[in-house]
Amino acid sequence: MTSANTPDPGAINAHINAHDNSGQIAVGNQIQQHMDTADEQSLMAVSADLQILLQQLSTQHPGQGVTNHMAVATEAVAQIQQHPPLLQRLFSALKAGGTATLKQLVKHPAATFVISALEDLQKTAPS
Repeated sequence: MTSANTPDPGAINAHINAHDNSGQIAVGNQIQQHMDTADEQSLMAVSADLQILLQQLSTQHPGQGVTNHMAVATEAVAQIQQHPPLLQRLFSALKAGGTATLKQLVKHPAATFVISALEDLQKTAPS
């Protein structure tokens, strides 16, 4: 992280293990298409927005523990659903970078809950 609210640009590629001959990048046990600069910038921006939202909500739900993190996540998902442009940007980020990348960029204990909920919303959203 470069600051409290901005993910480190190098973090997006820190998990890359190797390149194969197809122009794809091996990421852990998964193969993902190499993202272009616009996708990477969009992913960085939306992950920073999610980070800020989670930090703001954490002040309303102080404390630690799974129950507290779930309360923050529940409120975050509710707010995201009320803002369709943010929801669509998050869906695009999930599609472009994958959940593992987004989880790696958003450094908050509630992030995993939120991203899992967003994956579910994306799967059930009308096309």
